[in-house]
Amino acid sequence: MRRLEKQDLICRHTGLLNGHEWVYSIAPKGASLLSAMGELYAGRGVHEQGDGQLVVNHWLDINEIHLALRRRNLLVRWTPESEIRSQNDLTSFKYAKDYDAIVTVKCGGSDCRFALEYERMAKTKSRYTQIGIDLDREVHIDTLLYLAPTYHVLSCMKQCFAPRRLVICLAIAAEFAQDLLAARVVVAGESHRTVRFEDVLLRTGVADRSSKTLSAHLA
Repeated sequence: MRRLEKQDLICRHTGLLNGHEWVYSIAPKGASLLSAMGELYAGRGVHEQGDGQLVVNHWLDINEIHLALRRRNLLVRWTPESEIRSQNDLTSFKYAKDYDAIVTVKCGGSDCRFALEYERMAKTKSRYTQIGIDLDREVHIDTLLYLAPTYHVLSCMKQCFAPRRLVICLAIAAEFAQDLLAARVVVAGESHRTVRFEDVLLRTGVADRSSKTLSAHLA
């Protein structure tokens, strides 16, 4: 890590939250090298997302979800936001949003696929209304999991979303990190009753048809 830092390929950050003494990020020189080696990256990055401290903590929390799924042997594929941004910027096979990740997991004997968003801080209701309009144009993903840090943020989003095709599930981030596919979620536009996320996935997120569509499009 010291060698990579010395060559300006990574940056080391200090004084961050979440119990991490040091956090490393890819430097512009490192991103350029990875792109030249075939990594899918369109040039837009997390540096465009505002306050650096908040952005880093956002991605540390996302990383914990990624690691939790991997440790439980549930993860089949994790497509990061950098690859999603690249696809949205450079191809005609666009998603409705730059999701934090698109995740394929083992669920009930099937591979199930969903988009993941972590809403660390609440947006305005008008902004959520616009996001809902954008999400109604989604044709490549059937299930979206929105994670929130508190029930207040979760409640705000549930009131704002009235999806017509995409199934939007809402859950508390800490509860999902602990229970993963067994976590209880609220489905936007439906009753206040919670359901297991894996039950929703088996109904909406089986990956075969979306994977075949993507393969055919990119072939």
